[in-house]
Amino acid sequence: MALTFDELRENYDINELRSRIEFKIPYHLILPERRPFSFSYEGNRVKLSSALVPTNTGPFKVEHGYYHAFRDRYGLINHTQITIDAEYYLTKNFTPSAGSGPLEEGDCAYQEAAKIYNHFLSMYKCATEIYWLDEINCLMHTGYKLTAFHHGRPVFEHVVDGTSNICLSLNPLLLTDEQLDGLLVRLRDNDSSYWEIAVLHAKSANTTSNYRDAIIWTNIALENFTYIYSEVALSKHLSPDELKNFFDGNPEYESFHLKSYMTREQFQEAVEKGAIKPNPPSIHSIYRKVCKHTVLDRRRTKDLVEEIRKYRNDIIHGRHISDDILEDASPKAIDAFAELSSICAG
Repeated sequence: MALTFDELRENYDINELRSRIEFKIPYHLILPERRPFSFSYEGNRVKLSSALVPTNTGPFKVEHGYYHAFRDRYGLINHTQITIDAEYYLTKNFTPSAGSGPLEEGDCAYQEAAKIYNHFLSMYKCATEIYWLDEINCLMHTGYKLTAFHHGRPVFEHVVDGTSNICLSLNPLLLTDEQLDGLLVRLRDNDSSYWEIAVLHAKSANTTSNYRDAIIWTNIALENFTYIYSEVALSKHLSPDELKNFFDGNPEYESFHLKSYMTREQFQEAVEKGAIKPNPPSIHSIYRKVCKHTVLDRRRTKDLVEEIRKYRNDIIHGRHISDDILEDASPKAIDAFAELSSICAG
């Protein structure tokens, strides 16, 4: 089985290969030992099985019996060995490029396996209400073993020991002077905006391949930032009453879309009776108003907001979006917000 990835592709039809990948996750997934669970992922049949891996370190080393910790989301006591058997070659969609090698293709297989595992974990958490377990990502593995089968016979094996992301340095890691000064200023001024924290949550979720959360956090940042920024920007051009009426969405006869069908008196009566209700402005309406009074470019602002909000409603309303689409959309939303907040800051 001492083939390279390239030799495997040269000697076998990728569509005839099947895969197995084995890796350890850093917490205890409570399942019957080595019992395979069969399910469909993105139209492909897969099987997942697991085995308990006790840490066996320090005071938790025992000869007989098992230690357990309640809600051990960080694997302080136990880990789990996961095996995924897929009725397709996990890296069949990998396209070798200049400079790519076995590490890149192997990691592609692990990323595909992580998506399969995370799909299983969603079903697992809903069924068991063991809600504290995290999805896995490419930063969490301590190695994996990928095996390819052709008509049931193993023909290829790729093993990664988990040390590829480890570097040795003669000096400890240090903050830059700029980072340290920034921290001291923030601590002194007790300065942090909720939208900044939301952006950091989005970046963290994107790094760990939790793309739905990344998009939602980016939209939380957008809404929080928009109201803070626009109130400051518009206060230079509107009176306090005009500003309050705008954000409260108080209806005005002159801009009411049905004013040609009623008199001002009829409109006012409908408002007083609650037939016409306040309608706070949308994010697009807010930026339209800001662009009217400032030098912000309306078209560019609109494009950035649309990029950020592109899949927001689909995610919130539970519509299915493939992982590949979200993987592409998540960093684009984060980058769009970074540009929007930058141009608003001037």
